[in-house]
Amino acid sequence: MKVFKDLRGNYKWDPTHYMDFDKLENTRDDLYLYLGHFIREPLKNDKLSVYIEFEQPNCCYGGEDARAYKDMLHREKTFDKIFSITKHAAMKRNEILGKDLYGYCLFPFSKNHLPTDHTKVYDYFVSGHWYGNGYCLHREVLGPAFEKLKERRPNINGKIISGFHDGPSYTYQQKLEHNAKSKISVVWNHQETSPRFLDRLDWLTDNVQEFRKDATGHWCINQHKARVVEGFMTKTLVMVYKDPFNYIEDFYTPNEHFIYYEDADDLAEKIEHALDNYEDPFYQDMISKGHERAIKIHETQAFYNTYLKDL
Repeated sequence: MKVFKDLRGNYKWDPTHYMDFDKLENTRDDLYLYLGHFIREPLKNDKLSVYIEFEQPNCCYGGEDARAYKDMLHREKTFDKIFSITKHAAMKRNEILGKDLYGYCLFPFSKNHLPTDHTKVYDYFVSGHWYGNGYCLHREVLGPAFEKLKERRPNINGKIISGFHDGPSYTYQQKLEHNAKSKISVVWNHQETSPRFLDRLDWLTDNVQEFRKDATGHWCINQHKARVVEGFMTKTLVMVYKDPFNYIEDFYTPNEHFIYYEDADDLAEKIEHALDNYEDPFYQDMISKGHERAIKIHETQAFYNTYLKDL
């Protein structure tokens, strides 16, 4: 298998740089795999051409005249198979196309980047873009929860690595190492639909995927995020926001592999309880089971075996 990447515009710590599909051995030689949203079409040859789509429905928000949307349509005409981390986008596009071009997949992770030091320094960890008041989940759930925790536990030690905090100061590997030194990963697959795109919501629903309102009253979608996988891979207790889609349950079981949180009070209370009882078998077993499950299904070789080997 040959791997072609065009990751222009992706942050240096973006996980798509580090999936290591090109380091797999004993793969089929009749398959070409493509990564990167600037790739419009495969090379002209007799190989099976496969594209992993990490940007749906993001690539569609600009509307039918946007370059990214036109590129998506062109890929649909030229690739043999497309895998998407957004289930409802894959479902909708297959419905429109009248064929199963899209497959729904989880987020890959390479074992080459597993941290080795899990000495706990931080109480909780957050990664991914932190928009603060610009994003409903941060403004109405995570932010208030962290403020409550600081009031109740002045010495609580949380770590946020984000492009809007100190993310640019860290490599991808360093981000994972900090994650591994955290007791709890606070994560979400939720993605708010920006108010500036709401005038296109009917068009987006008809042409891209279903949208739903979350508990904060905002339109949203669900998209498998690297931060969730990384929380499992780095041996932390994973707390996931319960949104209207909950794709995580396609691969993991609540209260066996992870814990849901639903609002600011719920998150603060669950973090406090976990910190006060961190060594309890309930939490330690959950951390172990989540990690073992993640290795089994997300690791790059496992991804190849599940989605690409028998295409």
